[in-house]
Amino acid sequence: MLGDVPLMAAIQEFVRRNRGVQLGVKVTDLIEEFLATKAQDKLSRCYQFQLAGSVRRFAAAFPGELLAIKSAEVARWWPTLNPPPVTRNSLHRCLKVFFSFAKSRGYLPQSEATALELVPMAKQGDTKTEIFQPAEMGRLLEAASVHELPLLLIGGFAGLRVAEIKRLEWKAVDLERKIITLRADQAKTASRRIVPISDGLAAWLRPLPQEGKVVPTRAPDLTKLAEKLAMKWPRNVLRHSYISYRLAIVKDAASVALEAGNSPDIIFKHYRELVTEQDAQKWFSISPPEGWTPPASDKLKCAPRPSRRRHL
Repeated sequence: MLGDVPLMAAIQEFVRRNRGVQLGVKVTDLIEEFLATKAQDKLSRCYQFQLAGSVRRFAAAFPGELLAIKSAEVARWWPTLNPPPVTRNSLHRCLKVFFSFAKSRGYLPQSEATALELVPMAKQGDTKTEIFQPAEMGRLLEAASVHELPLLLIGGFAGLRVAEIKRLEWKAVDLERKIITLRADQAKTASRRIVPISDGLAAWLRPLPQEGKVVPTRAPDLTKLAEKLAMKWPRNVLRHSYISYRLAIVKDAASVALEAGNSPDIIFKHYRELVTEQDAQKWFSISPPEGWTPPASDKLKCAPRPSRRRHL
């Protein structure tokens, strides 16, 4: 196996590369330790679940010693999953976190790149950011039930992710100060966020029942609402709409990124100049008719609109 390489030289190289590294450790040996550490870091439960699923999936494919896993083997494994680029890159990022953890705990050499770091990310190409027009949002609000409204309103006018809204409690929605406070364990990025509440959003939220969680345990499916109106429901359309319109008004990617829990680069790349400031003003001025109260029935029926209504 060594060929012309002297045995002593091979031993010295092995010792150099693996000094202080604990040998014989398998991926399965580290999963619980890894997840316990992330739980202590108070990452969001959604992200912890994503990490756990990714690592267990990887362990099923690579049951051998962690130190023996090579980047070429991982590169050959990717095509067998047949994932879309976005899914593959999400899995890639989770596994990189796991390998970095293994390196920090002395299970991999400190001076070398891990197998995941040597495998390139998939090329995603430009993704189309689809949003709702103000008139479309108005139609959705007219047809929404009282149970669908919180998810629709906070997603479209505050930009929270669906998973974040599901974890949100009404006590975090401060209509006096006009802010929504998202705790670190509720946010996808595991960092506390303060999101402003527009006047229009406050007007919609005030009449709603505000006890316990913002949405029930079984969240309504807003895609069915769109189907009733013969409308499409693009992926993450409410969040995409909010960020696009908010950026058109604020004109500061860093500020919007802070509110949305994203990076300024992503905000600038995907949302810049998608809408005009005039359209953005229309979006955030969508308000309920004067004196509107949510009905007790599932179907939202708005009262007759006054002549000076702002609702679109």
